Amino acid sequence: MIRSFTRLYEATLNPAFLKSAELAATTLLRERWQNDGWMLHISENDHLSKDSRMRDLHIAEDLKLRPQVYFGEALLDLYKVTRKTEYLNKADQIAVTLLKRLQDPDLGGFYSSEPDGTEHISPPRKAVEWISADYMEYSIVSNEKTLQAQNLYVESLKSYNPRKILHYERPGRYPDKGQALLYICTPDRCSPPLANNDKIDFYVNEFK
Repeated sequence: MIRSFTRLYEATLNPAFLKSAELAATTLLRERWQNDGWMLHISENDHLSKDSRMRDLHIAEDLKLRPQVYFGEALLDLYKVTRKTEYLNKADQIAVTLLKRLQDPDLGGFYSSEPDGTEHISPPRKAVEWISADYMEYSIVSNEKTLQAQNLYVESLKSYNPRKILHYERPGRYPDKGQALLYICTPDRCSPPLANNDKIDFYVNEFK
């Protein structure tokens, strides 16, 4: 739901959706975050223990791949729209933990849980390709956050794309042309520099 509300905010700019996403994320981080860089899949609290609809909980304090990937993606979505580094830092810690504890060093995939001698039952799963495939990067290139740069950022937020990576950057990778410009790129190709929002949807649809 965190990703859904974050994407709704991107599409509508309704702050209520972003508030709900951030509330859920901060609550989970407060109640379930582990000091060695991962999230408990479930934890007991007063709300759950008093809810008659709930079965008896079994709290398994072991690392599972799927919840970490889902929550890491949710944190990255929140970082993209808020630029709050705490979300990026937590996502980075999850990634480092998965590399250390769940990656298969021979095949390069990831175990669904920590190896315990039964790896032949739960073989390594390829997660990296699924997470990172087909990204579309929106780079707003400017030395300062001018009004034009901010307008390009807002218009880019309105452009719906589940694999969008939106950020500011200074000239260097892209040339300094004396004004804020937007470049929309996939791993294979890039748009020409865009000074306004007229062609954003055109290139997004062209590159899908």
